[in-house]
Amino acid sequence: MEIVIITLIIVAFISAVLSGIIADKKGYSSAAWFFWGLFLNIFGLIAAAGLPMNPDLLQRGTSLLKTCPRCCEIINISAQVCKFCRRKFSKNEIISELGNAMKKGKNSRIIAIKNLANFDGDKILPFLEQALQYQDAQTIGLASDVLLKVDTVPALITAMKSNDFQERAKAYKRLKERADKTSTPELINVLDEDFTEKPKIIELLGNLDDDSVIPKLIDIAENRELPESAASVSALSNFKESIVVNTLIKLLNSEEKKVRHEAKKSLIKIGEFALKFLEEKKDLGEKSFNKQIEKIIKVIKPKEQIEP
Repeated sequence: MEIVIITLIIVAFISAVLSGIIADKKGYSSAAWFFWGLFLNIFGLIAAAGLPMNPDLLQRGTSLLKTCPRCCEIINISAQVCKFCRRKFSKNEIISELGNAMKKGKNSRIIAIKNLANFDGDKILPFLEQALQYQDAQTIGLASDVLLKVDTVPALITAMKSNDFQERAKAYKRLKERADKTSTPELINVLDEDFTEKPKIIELLGNLDDDSVIPKLIDIAENRELPESAASVSALSNFKESIVVNTLIKLLNSEEKKVRHEAKKSLIKIGEFALKFLEEKKDLGEKSFNKQIEKIIKVIKPKEQIEP
């Protein structure tokens, strides 16, 4: 009788150990299945053997794990080579897996973002932009920090979509230093998206000394609402072009007071180049419109007279 009891205990223990090992390899909790094996004996081992491979990413402590598609062993999510079967993982595969891990919860998200920081290039940007959408200060702050380290114009633009004002301010400061004429297409494209800092992007476009931005700025000035329209009117002050001056003159009739005010400031800033166009328009509108033009001309002319 004692031999039978001892045998059952040994079998139960072996079943528990093997159940835990098998479950662990398939992506399940080894501790939980150890106790199932101990409790169910050989039936626990059979149940563990029948478990399907867990396709989901696993989190253990401060690491994220994945299942190797070749040998079905569990390895670190950032592993470039499986330590069991030597299967190689491309950077795109790893980045995609990290992106998927962000959907598993806050802890997984934080670990995934930290791992994404080890990769260069714009391929990580969609996942970092996704991270900015979570209502979680830690996630947003970490994603913004990674975007600033990437330091490409697209990354900095993405960082400006953060919900954190300080992170947006840091991104804009760096973007002003980083952006140049080659950045124009990326900056223009982002103006069709919906985020708080578009007026600052508009301001930046106006300072790039790139005439190709004029049509977009005019379109925004004439067809968008505040504060974007006012920002575009202000940005147009950097261009001495006839189409710009005529647009600004037309906007002196805008229904928005802020737009009218910015149009006046921009015409004054353009200065002498605008005078000919102002002179042509000063008697063609209503009394209030003509009065505005006369005031602008009076402000510009004295400045021109004192120039050497």
